[in-house]
Amino acid sequence: LVQWDQQGREDGRPIVIIMVDSGSHVDPLPEPGTEYDVVVSGAGPVGLMIGCYMQSQGVRCVLIDPHLKNGDGSKAAVTMPRSFEMLERVGVGTAIADVGRPAGLARLGSNGGWLGKITGFTSARLSQYVPTAVGQNIVEAHLCARYLELGGKILRAARVTGVSEDDTAADEGGRCTVAVERYVYVRPPAQAPPLPPALAALTSTSLSARFAVGADGKQSMVRESLGLGYEGHEYAQSFFLADVELEEGVAEATGWERGLHAVIEADGAFLLFIRLQGNVFRTYYCAAGMEPEQCTQEFLKERWAAKVPGGFPLKITRFEAPSTFSVSCRLVTHYASPHGKVFLAGDAAHCHSPAGGQGMNTGLQDAANLGWKLAAVVKGEASAAKLLPTYEAERRPVAQWVLSTTDKTFAGITTASSPALAVARNWLIKTVLWLAPEGALPPAFIRDKAFGTSITYRDSGTCLNSGAAPPGGSLVAGDRLPDLLHRSAGSEAEEPLYRRIGGLSTKLTLIVVAGGAKATERAAVVAEACGELCGGLADKVLLVRAKEEEGAASPGGGSPAVDVLLPVATGGSLAAELKLKVGGLAILAVRPDTYLAVVHRGPVDAGIEKFTKALGSAATVAASA
Repeated sequence: LVQWDQQGREDGRPIVIIMVDSGSHVDPLPEPGTEYDVVVSGAGPVGLMIGCYMQSQGVRCVLIDPHLKNGDGSKAAVTMPRSFEMLERVGVGTAIADVGRPAGLARLGSNGGWLGKITGFTSARLSQYVPTAVGQNIVEAHLCARYLELGGKILRAARVTGVSEDDTAADEGGRCTVAVERYVYVRPPAQAPPLPPALAALTSTSLSARFAVGADGKQSMVRESLGLGYEGHEYAQSFFLADVELEEGVAEATGWERGLHAVIEADGAFLLFIRLQGNVFRTYYCAAGMEPEQCTQEFLKERWAAKVPGGFPLKITRFEAPSTFSVSCRLVTHYASPHGKVFLAGDAAHCHSPAGGQGMNTGLQDAANLGWKLAAVVKGEASAAKLLPTYEAERRPVAQWVLSTTDKTFAGITTASSPALAVARNWLIKTVLWLAPEGALPPAFIRDKAFGTSITYRDSGTCLNSGAAPPGGSLVAGDRLPDLLHRSAGSEAEEPLYRRIGGLSTKLTLIVVAGGAKATERAAVVAEACGELCGGLADKVLLVRAKEEEGAASPGGGSPAVDVLLPVATGGSLAAELKLKVGGLAILAVRPDTYLAVVHRGPVDAGIEKFTKALGSAATVAASA
C-alpha cells in the first residue's frame, strides 16, 4: 500500500512524505532552467557513488530516480576488494564490509552430490579487503545515507526523458539540457495513488547542467536519447531470485555456514546460494524457458528438493523480495556524447550475466573513474577536452574483458549436455578440486582481476612512465597503487597506505620511495622539492623509507608537508613491487582513484623542474602526455 502524506517545511515549501518506510520523501520538481553542475539519472549504487564524489568536492549535483525509496531487493550479492577500496574513498567501504560476511569459499554440487570446494577467496593481493557477501541493497543504503549527509539531493518519483547538449565545448561554457517528468515506479501489482496537489502542480521540467551522467541501467533513457547503439545479444535463460532468512543456528548446523554454494545440472539449469549478512541467503535459480508466473516460493522449494544435494534448509522465517530478470551481454558503442558533456556508467554502458559477480563492481569502478575527473573539470583544475575522454579509454577495455569472460563462463554453465558428458565433467571437476592445494583455485591471475586488484590502465595511453625503464613485472604507470600496511617513523601503529593518503580529493598524492638506506637522504631532498614545486598539483607528499634509520635525514617544512612512512615487515613493500635496486629511487604520482598517473625511476636531482613540468602534463591524465 502506497499513501501520500503532505507536510510543511520550515521554509514553507511543501514536501511529500511517502508512507512506505520512515523518512522517504519526494520533492516537487524544480522550475524549468534550474542549473546544476552535474545531473545524474539513476540513484542506484553507481549514481550514488558519482553523487558522493560530486558532493564531497563541492560540486552541485542532483540525482533523478523513479523509485520511491532505496532498493530492498537487488541482483548483486558479492562486493569485491577493489570496490570496497573505492567505497571507502567516499567513507562507507569499511562500514559495508563490517555488515557483510567474507565469501571465504565456493562449494560446487551436481547430480545429487557435492563435488568439492574452491577456497582461494580468503585474501586479495595487496588489499585490506576480501570478497564479501553483502546485498546490493545494503551497499545502496550506505551510499544513499552518505550522499545525503554530504548535502546531496535526490529527485524521487521522477525520470529523465531526454538529454541534449549544445555545440559549445565544455571548456568554453557549453551545457546540456536534461528533460525530466514526474513518474512514480512501484513494483507490480502495487499501484501508486493519484498525485497530491504539491506534486501535480508541475509534472515536467528541464534542468541545465554542465554535465549529465546516465546511470539508469540496462534500459537507459539517457543512452536512448543520445542514439547510441547497445550491441550484443540476449540469453535464453532467466533468473528467479529471492532473499531467504533461516532460523538462528540452522545454517551452521547443516553445513551452510558461509560462502557460495552452486549446483549445476546437465540440462543447463543451476542454483546459487550466497549467505549475506546475518542469517539471510540470496538464492538464485537460472533456467531456460522459465515463465514469471511459475516463480513462486513453492516452485523454488521444489527446485531445492529436486536438485540440491541433501536439500536446502527449510526452517525459513522470512521469504522476501522475489523477482525475475532476464540477462543480456551488451556494450554501448560510445561512453560519451559527441560533444563530451553526457556520459554513461554501469549497466547503461554495459550489461552481462551475473557469472563472476562483476556487475555492480564494474559499475562502481566506472563511477570512481568518472567521478573525480568530472569534479576536477567542474572545479577548473583540469581541461574537459583532455581529461574526460580518458574515461572511455580506460573503462571500455575493462568492460570488454568482463563481457568476454562472463559470456564464456555463463555459456559453459548453462549449455545442456548429455548425461554421459555431465558425468565426465563432474568427475574432472571433483578430481581437480581434490588435487588442488588449499587456496590455489581460482588461479591468482584470474582471481586478482575478478577482485579488481590487478585491473590496470597501463595500456590505455593515459598514464606516464619516465626516467629509467621499468623492470619486467614491476609496478608501472596505470597500475593500481598497492594498499600496503605502513607505520609512521618512530611509531608501531600500522595503517593502510590508502588511509594515509586521506580523504577524497581532485589532487594528486606524491609518494617518494627509497630503495634501501643509501637512497634515504636523497629521497628526503626529492620529497621536499616535490612538495615545493608540485603544491598546485598535489595535496600530500609521502616519503617511504626502506627501514627505520638512526639519524636519517627528514624533509623540512613546506606545503604540502612531507609524511615519512616505513613498510610493515610482513606486509610487502612498494620498493619490492617497483623492483627497485638498492640505492634506487622512484616517485609515484597517485590519482584520486589510487591509480598511478606517473611513475618516475632514477635520478631527478639535476632536472626536478623538468620532471614536475612533465608531472603537470600527466596530472591531467591526457593521452598526449
